[in-house]
Amino acid sequence: MEALWDDLSHEGVEVDSPSWHEAVLRETEQRVVSGEEAPLDWDAAKRHLRRL
Repeated sequence: MEALWDDLSHEGVEVDSPSWHEAVLRETEQRVVSGEEAPLDWDAAKRHLRRL
């Protein structure tokens, strides 16, 4: 896994994000700022996903 990551992280090719991605990030940011949504740390997020 480390060799794969090392290979991918040193590649000079940039991948463009899909056009909808920026809009989704902005919507999420607005929900966080307004208090509708709170960020989870990674451990809490994993626990939540495993319960689904």
